[in-house]
Amino acid sequence: HDKLKKYRQTLDKLSPIMVAAALLLCGLWLRWPNVGYDGPASPEQYGGFATLRGVYSDIPMLYFRDGLANHPRPYFDYPLEYPIGTGLVIYLLTLATYSMPQYFVLTSLAMSVCGLVTVALVQRFPRGNVWLFALSPALALYVNLNWDMWGVLLMVVALLLFVRERDGPATALLAAAVWTKFFPIVFL
Repeated sequence: HDKLKKYRQTLDKLSPIMVAAALLLCGLWLRWPNVGYDGPASPEQYGGFATLRGVYSDIPMLYFRDGLANHPRPYFDYPLEYPIGTGLVIYLLTLATYSMPQYFVLTSLAMSVCGLVTVALVQRFPRGNVWLFALSPALALYVNLNWDMWGVLLMVVALLLFVRERDGPATALLAAAVWTKFFPIVFL
């Protein structure tokens, strides 16, 4: 009876993660044609390609627009409209890649990990309904549209720390979340 109870608890924790992983994989599949883009390194050319196929993503668009193949430093070597936390993520991911397809896949995987960790963290909230997040179509639609999942993860960690009355670290992480994307500011 105890083994069955432990199995059930493990399954209850892993099920939302598995469902979210399936949605995240769907998101990668939806925009997979980006990996096969072999046109000119031009945001206009990519934009036409992506629009015709319904696979637009800021990830390849900014890769071409900002010349990320040359590993420039955001804000110093080119202007970037995203906050500094996102600029840092963009820069670190470009350092690990040498082509737009590599960059797109690595960024997609990094944002997917952020999504999965977020699912695991939502389960730790008192009365948190993880299924509202794990079954959200937004996981598939936004995972590799841009870098929002990084901001979502930081925001959820901050909120979890606030719930646990660890206000100092929570405030620092919420500030980091706002430095990554501006939408976490609504939680202030």
